Amino acid sequence: MNFWLTTHWPPRIDDDPNDIANGVWLPEGRETAGSDLKEGDKVLVYQARSGRPEIRKKIDGTEYVVPSIEGKEGIIAVCEAQCEIYEYEGSEPTKYVDGSEIWWRWHAPLTLLSRSGFVPRERMNAILGYKLNFNLHGFGDLHSGLKKITEDQFNNLVTIFKGNVETIPYKTKVISAENGRGGEGESREHFLLKMYVAFNPSKVIDESNVQTFEIEYPFPTGDRADILLLDKFGKILGVEIEVSVNDDQIEGLLQAIKYRYMSELMTTRKLGDSRALLIAYIISDKMKLLCNEYDIQCIEVDKSIVEQWSLSDEGKSKLAEQRLQPDAD
Repeated sequence: MNFWLTTHWPPRIDDDPNDIANGVWLPEGRETAGSDLKEGDKVLVYQARSGRPEIRKKIDGTEYVVPSIEGKEGIIAVCEAQCEIYEYEGSEPTKYVDGSEIWWRWHAPLTLLSRSGFVPRERMNAILGYKLNFNLHGFGDLHSGLKKITEDQFNNLVTIFKGNVETIPYKTKVISAENGRGGEGESREHFLLKMYVAFNPSKVIDESNVQTFEIEYPFPTGDRADILLLDKFGKILGVEIEVSVNDDQIEGLLQAIKYRYMSELMTTRKLGDSRALLIAYIISDKMKLLCNEYDIQCIEVDKSIVEQWSLSDEGKSKLAEQRLQPDAD
């Protein structure tokens, strides 16, 4: 896998301002700068503060000038390449008011992984070894706007990106301390699975650098998410823990969906920068299909592994740290 940084001008005033990860674009004659770009490569998107005003044509052939909005001047997205660079069929040279023309002939679409973060230009320059005041004019291999970076540089930039999400702004009174179980308390099985996931998130989800954001996260609605996690790119993960999920038990799926979107707002993530997880010892095949249909990641955890962890020195230590304790069986 390779790691890249691509530079974008900010969107034109006629364009969608949220279209921030519309791909890697290379000018004609500089396409070899992306010759190593492959499917699955990770790509950081830098948005400049300004862009050249573009000349466009109306249907009747009349030309008009389209300026850009003011850009962020920093890294605004973490993405993944969908494929190699290819010739974008039907493209034509773009004209700008300064008399220049650029033929953005080569393209690779990107999948957006996260846009809830930011790396200012000066901090990015420091990581990449440039002078802090470098404005990125002429940046990239062959001055293409695309540059391969090291894995360490990528990871350092992602760490800064994740750390620049605003803190939670909504501190309203929680209506109820109940967590959707009707006041019946929490069983030992449920408690141990929740703690195991909270202290071993990367192992359970099988992804690197997953962090626990909070256990029993309270919402102003009175709901409580069993766990909120952060993935390695800063997406918020709403986790619903169940002991088992049978064919007719849809409540866990609904909770996971609800926590996903409420946690986006409460942690100031951008719309879509979240995931829903349903984790249990046993999940029926029917519920697994339904989870897949509604973009809920479902994970089964071996109960014996959880029990072994709870009896280990590490497990005992972690459990002792928690104020919440399970009700007696």
